[in-house]
Amino acid sequence: RSPLSLPRQVTVDGAISAVHSTSTRRTDPQLSGLVGWKNDARTFGVILQAFSERRHDRRDGQEFLGYNTVSFQDIYGLAPIANPNNDPAIAAQNAANAAQLATLQAAHPGLDGATFANNVNATLLEMHMQRKGAMVDLELKPTDRLRLDFNGFYSKLTETNQDSSLETEQTVLVGNGVLPDTYTVHDGLLTSATWNQATMPDYLTTGDYQADYDKYYRPGESARVYYADIDVDYALSDRLHLSGKFGRTQAVGATPNEYAYVTNVGNAGLSYRMNGLLQPADVSFPGFPDTGNYNDPHLFLAYDGLNKVKSTDSENYFQADAEYAVESGVLDAVKFGVRATTHQRSVLDYYNDGCFAQPADSTFTQCNGVAQWNGQLEDRYGQGLHGGPGFLHTIWQLSPAAITSYVDAPGNLPASSLPYSWPSSFVVNEKTQAIYGMAKLVGEHWRGNAGLRVVRTQQRADYNEG
Repeated sequence: RSPLSLPRQVTVDGAISAVHSTSTRRTDPQLSGLVGWKNDARTFGVILQAFSERRHDRRDGQEFLGYNTVSFQDIYGLAPIANPNNDPAIAAQNAANAAQLATLQAAHPGLDGATFANNVNATLLEMHMQRKGAMVDLELKPTDRLRLDFNGFYSKLTETNQDSSLETEQTVLVGNGVLPDTYTVHDGLLTSATWNQATMPDYLTTGDYQADYDKYYRPGESARVYYADIDVDYALSDRLHLSGKFGRTQAVGATPNEYAYVTNVGNAGLSYRMNGLLQPADVSFPGFPDTGNYNDPHLFLAYDGLNKVKSTDSENYFQADAEYAVESGVLDAVKFGVRATTHQRSVLDYYNDGCFAQPADSTFTQCNGVAQWNGQLEDRYGQGLHGGPGFLHTIWQLSPAAITSYVDAPGNLPASSLPYSWPSSFVVNEKTQAIYGMAKLVGEHWRGNAGLRVVRTQQRADYNEG
């Protein structure tokens, strides 16, 4: 809407509403308002509009993060060795490998070659969002031949979110040769498997773990956009009409801080059962029955980290057009114009490796202690998923304050980490110029046009390779 198109001299419009979410059990307000005015002569008008929206949201889900195939040859290194020269030693080794493979297949019928889910992941995403913005439009029409319009818009979405996931790790176990004690294979798919706690290797010695709990907290994420432009329409004569536009637009997305904290579940058992496409899988940890207790001795800190990302898109644009009414024979009018834009996109990614509980080498810093749990837990995880009696409903939670205070503690974010993630940071610059001309053609029972547009685009990308 433009100010001078409003039907009355003063226009007021507003709306107040509320959004209720059954998943978060929260009700949030949504507000918007508009005021428009134009003078008695209808030569000047203004519109001001503003809005504010809040929203709490939540997503419960269960993910199957890809599939893999059990291969005893790969797990135990039993693949046949090429022997083009019939070397007796190689032949003997191949025979021994084949015998061991047959023994394993007999001890685990149907398991070799079976497809299995890499992970069964219980996920929970919680977020609080607020969007605020405003628009202003100033329209000036001093004469019937001239119209100028200034339009500006700004909107900012701010969001704080946290996501948690308790992810089984049968890929780690199978890949390290820790096969399930009992299992079910249906049509080549491992639909259920159980690893008993008594047969599980020691986590601190082998690194074999049954699950990991990931917690990511992102306070103050934002996405903001604005544009401002001026439109000009001018009838130079009855035959010649000119128009033009120039302005700038920009969008910025930012994650100021993404705090990461990962805990492994070790020295426990693992059991899961897939229940088809219409019901989530059952998951449990024999020997680790209380998934709502962070102080359980089967939990081990793995690592922490901090990530920062900022991406920016901006464009300056200008265009001018003219139309001349020829009205001679089949040539009704001619149009021509130019347009030019400059666009830039940049992404800057900062990543700090943080600390590791078990340093693989001297590159990583040893973590200091563990995050302090305040007793928080999620006891209605999976609402709406219609899980059965074996579905995992209760998972302990680390509060945002516990994660941030741990990551920010001295020594848990080593200064030796690379300040920027160079491979994921880049800048792209693009310039475009265009010019066109067109003839409007008309006859007694037909109309058409013919023209030519030429566009030149220049682009430069700066990026990094490790």
